[in-house]
Amino acid sequence: RGSYLRVYSQSGEELLETGSGAPSRKLPAGVIRHLQMAAAAAADAQQIGYFAMQVDDDRAENLYEVIITPFFEASSGKLLGSIVLGFTVTDFGERFLERLAKIQSGILINDTLHTTSVPTTVRAPLLEAIGTATGSLLENATSFDIPINGEPHRCFVRALNPGSIFPVAYHLSLYSLADQYQDLRELRLKVGAFALLVFVAGLVLAWLLSHGMAVPLRELVLGTREIEKGNYDYHVRVRSGDEIGQLADSFNTMARGLAQRDKYAVVLRQVADEAIAEKLMSGEAKVGGELRLVTVLFCDIRGFSALTQNLPADEVVRLLNEHMTALTKVVYEHQGVVDKFVGDLIMAVFGAPSSRGNDAERA
Repeated sequence: RGSYLRVYSQSGEELLETGSGAPSRKLPAGVIRHLQMAAAAAADAQQIGYFAMQVDDDRAENLYEVIITPFFEASSGKLLGSIVLGFTVTDFGERFLERLAKIQSGILINDTLHTTSVPTTVRAPLLEAIGTATGSLLENATSFDIPINGEPHRCFVRALNPGSIFPVAYHLSLYSLADQYQDLRELRLKVGAFALLVFVAGLVLAWLLSHGMAVPLRELVLGTREIEKGNYDYHVRVRSGDEIGQLADSFNTMARGLAQRDKYAVVLRQVADEAIAEKLMSGEAKVGGELRLVTVLFCDIRGFSALTQNLPADEVVRLLNEHMTALTKVVYEHQGVVDKFVGDLIMAVFGAPSSRGNDAERA
C-alpha cells in the first residue's frame, strides 16, 4: 500500500528501488515487466497510467497511478532511463462529490470500474449501458444520458491519460436525473394547472363581458319594440358609462323626446284640425300663413237659447258635445277643416290648407 519509486535504465534494467509498502518482491512479475517496458518506451514525454494490482494476500485489488518520467544526461542530452513513481488511489474525490452534489464516481480501466461510491447494483447496468452504446462514446463524448435500473442518469466522462502508452483510464461521474425529472413533472403539472386556471378565468371573464353586453342590448331591443308600439314612457337601465351605457342613455333621451312630441301632438289636435296639426308637426305649414280662396261654413243650433235656458249646465254641455261631434264628423267626411267652436256655432273651412277644386260643393 502507499507509494513506490523505481528507476530503470533505457534497456529496462532496474537501477533503484524504494517505497513505503510495495517493494519489488511484492509486485507481480507481469506488472514489473510492464513497468520496465513502459519505462523503456517513455523516451520523449512523461507517461501516466493506471492499473489494478493485488498486494500481499489481500483479496481486493488496489488501484495504482503510475507516472513515468524520462531523465537525460545533462551534458549530452542522452536518454539515460526513466523514473517510475507509483501510489495507490484510494479516493479520486468520490466522497467529496457524493456529499456535495450526490454524484457517484469512479475510474474505468479495461471494462472494470474501480469505485467506492457507485453501488454494486448500479455498476453492472452502468457497464452494460456503456458497452452497448454506439460509436466511440467514451472517446468522443463528455457526457451522455443512460437509463440504469429504470431511472435516468447522466454520465460525465473524462480521460485521465489520453495518448498514454498505458490503457486509457476514464473518470466517470454518475448523476441521477430522477429528482430533476420529478421536479420537471411537477413543474409541468403546475404550469398545466396554471394554464387551466387562466383558461377558466378567461372563459368566466368572456362570459361576464358577453353577459354585460348582451343584457343591455336585449333591453334596448325590447325598448325599441315598446317605442314602436307607442309606449314612449319605456326607459332602459343605464348600467355603465361605456359605449353601451351611452347608447342606453341616448335611447332614453330619444324616448323622452318622442313622449313630449306625442303630448304636443295630442294637445295640438285638441285645439286645431287634425290635418292642420299634421302639417304643423311635419313642418309643411307656413308659419306666416298664406292667402287662399276658401269656402267658409257657419252652422249653429236653431233656437239654442230657448232650448237650453231651463236646462242644467251639464246637460247643456252634453248636448253641445253630441251636436259638435256629429257636425265635426260630417265636415271631415267632406274634406273640410273645423276652424273653431263658438258656443253652439261651428265654423268649418273648405279649400285650406289645400284645395280640391270643388270646395263650395263640398261645403
